[in-house]
Amino acid sequence: ETNIDIPLIIVSGTIGEEMALECMRSGAHDYIMKNKLSRLCPAIGRELEEAEVRNKQKQAESQREAALEALRESETKLQTIFEKVGTGIFIIDTDTQIITEANQAAIEMTGLSKERIIGQICNLLVCPALAGKCPVKDLGQSVHQSERKLLHADGHQIDILKTVYPITINGRNCYLESFIDISDRKKAEETLRQGEEKYRTILESIEDGYYEVDLAGNFTFFNDSMCRILGYPPEEMMGMNNKQYTDKDYAKRLYELFTEVYRTGEPAKGSDWQIIRKDGTKRIGEVFVSLQKDSSGNPIGFSGTVRDATERKQSEEALRQSEERYRTILDEMADAYFEVNVAGNYTFVNDACCRHLGYPREELIGTSFRDQMSKEELDKVYKAFGKIYMTGKPERGIFYKLLRKDGTTGFAEMTGFPLRNQQGEVIGFRGVGRDITKRKQMEESLRRGEEKYRTILESIQEGYFE
Repeated sequence: ETNIDIPLIIVSGTIGEEMALECMRSGAHDYIMKNKLSRLCPAIGRELEEAEVRNKQKQAESQREAALEALRESETKLQTIFEKVGTGIFIIDTDTQIITEANQAAIEMTGLSKERIIGQICNLLVCPALAGKCPVKDLGQSVHQSERKLLHADGHQIDILKTVYPITINGRNCYLESFIDISDRKKAEETLRQGEEKYRTILESIEDGYYEVDLAGNFTFFNDSMCRILGYPPEEMMGMNNKQYTDKDYAKRLYELFTEVYRTGEPAKGSDWQIIRKDGTKRIGEVFVSLQKDSSGNPIGFSGTVRDATERKQSEEALRQSEERYRTILDEMADAYFEVNVAGNYTFVNDACCRHLGYPREELIGTSFRDQMSKEELDKVYKAFGKIYMTGKPERGIFYKLLRKDGTTGFAEMTGFPLRNQQGEVIGFRGVGRDITKRKQMEESLRRGEEKYRTILESIQEGYFE
């Protein structure tokens, strides 16, 4: 009951042989007759030694049982891991390349039952075009990893990352082949590749220069348009600093612009940036700047675009000069010039028009020309403008009586033109007019003089003299 191994020796003077054997069967280790006590001490020594041996045997047996139990638990745990792990696993015999074991993940990834997998040659489960490229038996003792395609039972292919490890099982050389499904990763990589290709195509197709620089202002990436704008080949531009293609004043302005973007984190635009090309010619550019950050949000540089605005700036300057000449001519000319919208409201008048009507420019703009003529005259002008609107052609010799701000009247002669937008639609009218009041007064004086002269002549002919 206590499992204590105490040697028991029967010593008796009356015990018979049968009783002695019964005692031995009941657990005694030895018996000694009293008339042979000389055997007692050797028997005790012997039995103590044998008890020690039995104790050691029991300890060894206990340890062996514990080791076997631990091994069984370990095997159970490993088997559970083998079956439950999400990575597909084959155990392959090195010599025959036959699959000897497969886990649940491998079954699901191949679409085959375990019975159909076990005993198969491993490469038959891989696409035929790739099957012979890396035979298991040729790998030696190295660990080999490769991307392959696994043929599913339904016929579709799965992208896998396969890793092969040399192992020994029961004295036989085998390989553990693990593989994970990387189809989603491959699709993501393809999507990313297509996106990068599209991004690069766009960058190389746009007219604007695209650049990326580090925090010191040195080029780390740029497109072909950036090379064209600066006039440098790519190999010379890589690593160049902005100080190398602009003067000190513009380099300082760029530094201030980039510093502001770094400080605020907000994109910014700088205009009229002078670029000194490799051949020494100068261009005008507009630079757009954004701050670049790493995945942790730390600034690592800048990116943006550069637009060659030289032709636009030249066109703007030419337009400015042309408008200045145009405005000078309009302001200096003696004839009145005006523009009205389709509702008849002034949108532009020159100085001569203000003088003729007696109004300052700020009082005329936005008001209607109806305020400067009577209703009878207005109908005449409306009719002329209606004809211009319908035909799209100028109308000349439009005579009307005008009303000045001070209440006096005058006479004007006007030529009207259609005013069109970029689509060719008539959006208003332009007119050039002159004040013919003095001419009308002279004509009236001449008419009266002629009428008086005619009356005198008629009176003389009738013999009448006043």
